[in-house]
Amino acid sequence: MDCKKLQPKCLLTARGASYTATGYVLPCCWIDNPKGWNDEILKKFFDPNLHIDKNEIEEIINSKTWKNFFNLVKNNPKQAPKLCYRYCSVNKAYDATKKVTHFKK
Repeated sequence: MDCKKLQPKCLLTARGASYTATGYVLPCCWIDNPKGWNDEILKKFFDPNLHIDKNEIEEIINSKTWKNFFNLVKNNPKQAPKLCYRYCSVNKAYDATKKVTHFKK
């Protein structure tokens, strides 16, 4: 991951939240897979207390789980889940929109 820079699309683009067929709201659709379900950070989104049958969407996205996740990817990206790096990292010479940025050598 050293050669990659995390560019979380959930923060840097206009992408909306994702909704699972099982009733959960996620920051992105890529979390809804076996790797996301088993990741120590990401599996918190699948807490039954965050199910849409028990909460309004606004309550879910304002929950401690959501706030902690966004704080992590924004302020401590090196601790972000590997799944985030898989889908939201780019070579350090590019940004999330694939525009080239130039580094001094």
